[in-house]
Amino acid sequence: MTLRIYLWISGYARLSNVEFRSTGQEGWVERGDARSSLAFTDAGTVNHIKPSYVRHCSFHQSFAPAITVHGTNNLPIEWNVMADSVWFGT
Repeated sequence: MTLRIYLWISGYARLSNVEFRSTGQEGWVERGDARSSLAFTDAGTVNHIKPSYVRHCSFHQSFAPAITVHGTNNLPIEWNVMADSVWFGT
């Protein structure tokens, strides 16, 4: 039995010290595709009202790129570790 969670939220995300392991869906790397381990799609501009960031996280044994960002500006992606993922890290 496999549990799949699809989460589409409009807002912001502050991720710090999170481990992502064996995430994503292999075979899809088209522009705008959100099947990576972590995707920020059409989130607009990050600012003090929507304070999003990805810091000090680890991504490993992923089946797709670790982080994809489309239609999002000023998103801090800092001090993360990405290893053993299919395709590319960010």
